[in-house]
Amino acid sequence: MPTDAQRLALKVTSSGRGGVFTRTDAAAHGWSPGAIRAEVASGRWTRLRRSVFAETTLVVAADRTRRTKHRLEVAAAVAVSAQTWASHGSAAVVLRLELLQEPELAVVQLTRPTPGAARFRQPEGIEIHECKLPPADRTSRDGVRVTAPPRTVVDLARELPLIDGVVVIDSAMRRLSVTPAAIREVLDACGGWPGSLAARAAVDLADPDAESVLESVSRVELVRAGLAPETQCWLVGPDGAAVRVDFLWWEQRTVGEADGLGKYAKFGPSPGLDPLQLEKIRQEQLERWGLEMVRWGWREMRDDPAAIAARVRQGFARSAIRREIRHRNGEPELVQRLAGAPWDLSR
Repeated sequence: MPTDAQRLALKVTSSGRGGVFTRTDAAAHGWSPGAIRAEVASGRWTRLRRSVFAETTLVVAADRTRRTKHRLEVAAAVAVSAQTWASHGSAAVVLRLELLQEPELAVVQLTRPTPGAARFRQPEGIEIHECKLPPADRTSRDGVRVTAPPRTVVDLARELPLIDGVVVIDSAMRRLSVTPAAIREVLDACGGWPGSLAARAAVDLADPDAESVLESVSRVELVRAGLAPETQCWLVGPDGAAVRVDFLWWEQRTVGEADGLGKYAKFGPSPGLDPLQLEKIRQEQLERWGLEMVRWGWREMRDDPAAIAARVRQGFARSAIRREIRHRNGEPELVQRLAGAPWDLSR
């Protein structure tokens, strides 16, 4: 019977492979074929693929969400498929990128470099893409071989609708500090691959300042409507108070907020005030400064983006009337914009 030390050694090995281990790994740590069968029969181990296992407690925990389950399936698929890297939707899951629509997780997607690749049979439940995959496009995450973030978003943006491509690129910029230059470098290397033009369009629309999927979707829809906004701008009022807004049309003195209720957690709790109260106070403050505010949520943007665009234009019209009245009354401008955050000492 394996010792505690052998079990610990195998646990360390599996932790470096995304939670899975192979029959060869177990044998290297002292498990005989009979001992391996006994672990599976007892329910302590679960066979994920031929000769690939994981501790059953880990499998049960992973089953709680589709993404955690898929990450374990990806780790098992990579372990059984030599010289492959998780790619496309599977890579997005491993890298924890946000997507507008969840990928099809019934199949694990892998990429195998074309040069020197021998003929092979694709294992069940695995889709293997054969194409060039230079070393710069390969990495690992949580012990799992995966395409590097710039390559991952290029592969996805080539295949997904434009707005979906923008969402995943924004997510990679926000969560993994991927730069537009790094993505364009991969695109240049991909040459005339199918979908490359669509991916380039998505990069051109991407914004590293986007803080949520809703902001990414909103920005693309506003651009489509001819209302391209500035994003994540800081404004300061006559009392010196500074406020950051999601979207700004400065010439029209109009602000757009796509996810106002979620931003307050970033700045810590406010005793005695819930997010709705904070949003109301914030809106009243901006209006006192002479700004119009237009707010929307997921359902509104999803169901009728044209209606949001119409509301923004209505905000422009209200702002024009307000500014005309202030001008006639000789009232000064109350709000100013900052070049950066109020605590940015480099300005």
